[in-house]
Amino acid sequence: SVSKTEGWGFESLRACKTNYLIGCYRERFKMSEKLSFVDRIKKFFEEVYREFNKVNWPDHEKLMNSTFVVIVISVIFTLFIYLADILVSTGVQWIYG
Repeated sequence: SVSKTEGWGFESLRACKTNYLIGCYRERFKMSEKLSFVDRIKKFFEEVYREFNKVNWPDHEKLMNSTFVVIVISVIFTLFIYLADILVSTGVQWIYG
């Protein structure tokens, strides 16, 4: 047996997908070469629009909660770094002072 996962209950769909993926890429590249520059740009923005419609956007409440959490954690880290800076600078002044 060639597959490393055979004894673990997994079945390989394909021994090696590398040649398959390269072939798909080549075919797609050939198709895009046949389109004009303007058509390729149109196709790009159409695909972007389709992908944006697939996004699961948060509602207003989730967005506000996440924003609040980010602001609070940023303030906490800012205070921690500020206090650490004061402590280190006081220690350096005491040593070299």
